[in-house]
Amino acid sequence: MKSIELLTGARADLALIRAGVSVCTISAFSKTKSDKISEFLNNFSIPFDDNIILIRRTIENAGKSKAFINDSQVNISTLVSIGQQLIDFHGQNEKYSLLDLDFQLEILDNEVENLKPLLKKSAHLYDKVKDLESKIESVNLSEAERARKIDLYSFQIKEIDDAKLEVGEDEKLEAELPKLKNVEKITSLSKEIITILYSSDNAVLGGILNSSRKYKAADEKTLLRHYH
Repeated sequence: MKSIELLTGARADLALIRAGVSVCTISAFSKTKSDKISEFLNNFSIPFDDNIILIRRTIENAGKSKAFINDSQVNISTLVSIGQQLIDFHGQNEKYSLLDLDFQLEILDNEVENLKPLLKKSAHLYDKVKDLESKIESVNLSEAERARKIDLYSFQIKEIDDAKLEVGEDEKLEAELPKLKNVEKITSLSKEIITILYSSDNAVLGGILNSSRKYKAADEKTLLRHYH
């Protein structure tokens, strides 16, 4: 059992190497007609002649471990993947592959004659169902988009009605536009004029009032002289 586990990707243990030797080699072969395994090996460019799979693993006392499938070197993850398809271990409280839906379908498919035409027909029907589902979803999205636009246009119409626009209002707004564009500049100049007239130390109106008071005072003195 330990040997089979090592061939299906289990962690290597140097204690398994026999005393006095430098390397341990384990190998096993299996014969299968599984299309799934054939496709798997083909994806890795591993030859699969006469439906035979030869798995070999070497463990060196230096700690190195190598794996081969039909004399093609592979990594441990590849060994694990193909081991899961070839061998199934069962133990207490473990998940049984027999309860796996994909594995159940594979067993049923292996018992059906002329499977490929049925698979092709099923794939065609599946694609047709998916296409219909996509069209239904598209229609539903179109309805949702239509409702969204109705809400948007209704809101815009209400805003236009609430604005109570008048004929010729656009011309008035265009005439006001230059003023509105320069409102900041006009405001700044207005504040500057107010400062010159009222707020600065040499304010114009302040100077005028001061001059006016001096003139009145001088005029009053002149009148008093004439009176005396």
